Amino acid sequence: MKPIANRIYRAIFIVSLISMITMVLTLFLANESLEYTMLKMSPELGDAPIIAPMQGTEPFIWQSASHQIAYIPAGQPHPAHFPSLFNALAQREVAEVYEQDQTFLLNKQTTSHGTLYVARNITAFEQREDKFTALTFILVGLISILSWWLARVSSQKITTPLQRLSQTIQQLPVGPNLPQLKLNYQDQELYDIAQTFNRFLAELTAYMQREKNLLHLASHELRTPIAVIAGAIEIIEARNQLSPADQKTLQRLKRANQDMTDNINTILRLSRYESSHDIHTVHLQSLIQQLLQDMGTVYPIPQRVHFHSHAQPQVEANALLITMLLRNLIQNALQHTTGTITLHLYADHILLQDQGRGLSPQQQARLGQQQAPTTGGLGLYIVTLMCEKLSWRLDLKSELDHGTQIELFFLPAQAV
Repeated sequence: MKPIANRIYRAIFIVSLISMITMVLTLFLANESLEYTMLKMSPELGDAPIIAPMQGTEPFIWQSASHQIAYIPAGQPHPAHFPSLFNALAQREVAEVYEQDQTFLLNKQTTSHGTLYVARNITAFEQREDKFTALTFILVGLISILSWWLARVSSQKITTPLQRLSQTIQQLPVGPNLPQLKLNYQDQELYDIAQTFNRFLAELTAYMQREKNLLHLASHELRTPIAVIAGAIEIIEARNQLSPADQKTLQRLKRANQDMTDNINTILRLSRYESSHDIHTVHLQSLIQQLLQDMGTVYPIPQRVHFHSHAQPQVEANALLITMLLRNLIQNALQHTTGTITLHLYADHILLQDQGRGLSPQQQARLGQQQAPTTGGLGLYIVTLMCEKLSWRLDLKSELDHGTQIELFFLPAQAV
């Protein structure tokens, strides 16, 4: 993508070149027209300096620095000293002849009395024309350079306000409260653009605030029925009056309710989280081991999760956010697969592999492109939000019926 300044520069430069070329061609055409007119001008028989000789019956030849004139009466042959220059007029009335580094314009006029030959020496005119041509090309070069410089300066002057406006927009901080652009523009068009963008920012800020308020309200409202469901499950479980099949169903309800509770808590924490808060050194190996131990009360962790630590990296980040991220990833793998899960910890990334059915293209898009879920996949979307806030990179490789591999790349604390 090229800047608009280049297009403006090219347009101004091309217009300047076309104007200059048109002017030069016009001058050359005018000069050629003048020379053609001179060539076509036929002298009158009565003009000086041969008025008296032409009234006789003898041939007349006269030469000067600028002219050669010959008059041959009708019916008489050319004399021996007849200028060879006029041989070019044997079959023509006019001609242009170059002889001995000189240029002559020749005219022949025939009447009943005889034939008049006139040669005009235009060498000085041709030399001046050559000088004029050389000077014209020098001026063309100078004007071309001047046009290029003026086009460059003009394009920069025109696009500088646009570039400043673009840089100002690019430097706007991303956050819940977007600052307004300053309206200190002298050009009406730029002022209108900035004013329109400010209205857009105001609407976007209001929309984000409404979404945030709705998120808080919905999350808080959902916590109450979830807590009621959790309490009812505990009461039913305490009565111990269910059959083994009902007990199994009740445990599934308990896990689903706990997952919903974790998701709502995660959403609430994400909505209140700011990257500058609660930055600490986090030991990833200890954190993962603690997470697996805590999740062992709900899932058969020893049988399903194989954890391999190849390094003991530390990161500078929010410990709560990292905990939420890793818990969501491991829970998603446990919930959507029935086989074993392998977890590798390296110096700069975490690798999680499962043997499930793999993610669908829609689920991969949510992880790879950070798309908000339209149906299902809330856990995957939460993972992308947390990676974004931590500035971690998530790489995904998944094929249907061949499992999923997720890599989380982070910056170790030693490199910060």
